[in-house]
Amino acid sequence: MRKIGISILGNRIGPVFDVSGSLLVLEIGNKSIISRKIKTLDAHDMNLKFNTMKMLGIDLLICGAISRRFQYEAQLYGIDLIPFICGNIDDIINTFLSGKPLNQLFAMPGCYR
Repeated sequence: MRKIGISILGNRIGPVFDVSGSLLVLEIGNKSIISRKIKTLDAHDMNLKFNTMKMLGIDLLICGAISRRFQYEAQLYGIDLIPFICGNIDDIINTFLSGKPLNQLFAMPGCYR
C-alpha cells in the first residue's frame, strides 16, 4: 500500500507547489484507489507543510513546479517526487495507476526535454 499526495488547484495539478494550499491524498493498493481525501496545507510554512504530509503517511508527492529548496526538504522528509507535472487530476491518476510515466505525458511546458 502506498500514500500519494497530489498538489491540486480545482481539478488540476497546482501550478507551483511552494505556495499550494490543497493536497489530494490517495491511498493506493493493487493498482486501485482505496481512499481519497483532500487536505489543507499551510501554503506559506514549508516545515509545517512537510510535517503534515509526513503525519499523513505520504511517501510520494506529484506536483507542478517546485523550487530546489522544497525538493531538498522533501528528500529530508523521505518523500519521493514526481515534479513539473500539469493537467487534469483524474487523467493523471489514471495514468499513474496504469504504470505509464507521468513526466512523458503530463510534463509542464519546457520541462523534461
